[in-house]
Amino acid sequence: MRKVLTKVNKVYKVDIDKKKYIIWQGGGKVVKKIHIKRDFVLQYMIEHNLSLNQLAIEIGVSPATLSRVLNGERRPGQLVIGKMIHYFNKKFEDLFYYQDVDKSQ
Repeated sequence: MRKVLTKVNKVYKVDIDKKKYIIWQGGGKVVKKIHIKRDFVLQYMIEHNLSLNQLAIEIGVSPATLSRVLNGERRPGQLVIGKMIHYFNKKFEDLFYYQDVDKSQ
């Protein structure tokens, strides 16, 4: 377990087991999670007449992984993010977004 604390404007950033947490002075934890812009990928599949299996093979990931990422059952890891950015030739912000999740409860 690794713990790194930094104080920035009364906000503490903690890195525990590679999970990014932000602990506000009030004590609540907010986790930033990466999500895929699903509509972009689905629209691309329609425009290029690709099935999920075909797109997964072209990107270089398994169809199961792509399906889980698109359905929100799995967060995209670095490898998937890198392959998708390379395949679509887009910036991170064009394919993915961050969502804050409150973990204090």
